Amino acid sequence: MAEYIQAAIEKNLNGVTVNVKSVPLTNEISTLSKGNFDFATLSWSSDFQDPVDFLNKASLTNSVNFGKFHNAQYEKLIATITAGNQTTKARYQTMQQAAQLVAKEQGVTPIYQTAAAHLISKQVGGIHFTLLRDTLYRYAYWK
Repeated sequence: MAEYIQAAIEKNLNGVTVNVKSVPLTNEISTLSKGNFDFATLSWSSDFQDPVDFLNKASLTNSVNFGKFHNAQYEKLIATITAGNQTTKARYQTMQQAAQLVAKEQGVTPIYQTAAAHLISKQVGGIHFTLLRDTLYRYAYWK
């Protein structure tokens, strides 16, 4: 991923040179927390099944906001979402506004998202796929 970004920047911005530095996972958080970077990539998977978990990453109060993105309107939207007093529809619309704002301002730039494909025989049932953990085979059975 870093090499692709490096090549794209150097191709499209004449005279710009990008040096890629690979940091071991054990040092990544420490390095990013110190702000010792111009830009960085890292992966994130959700802690819980709610889009606000990803939106929170760009909030100034979140410890994973290593780029120190700050936008007062975004903070108001996050506060509204997390207050818990909106209808489901209104909350979804507020999350959409927050996602559009952070994308426009480039507070966080998602590059890709993980996905999984499962090939399951029609003769098997009871397998549960989850977002937060491995596939659950606990209730699997032969049909």
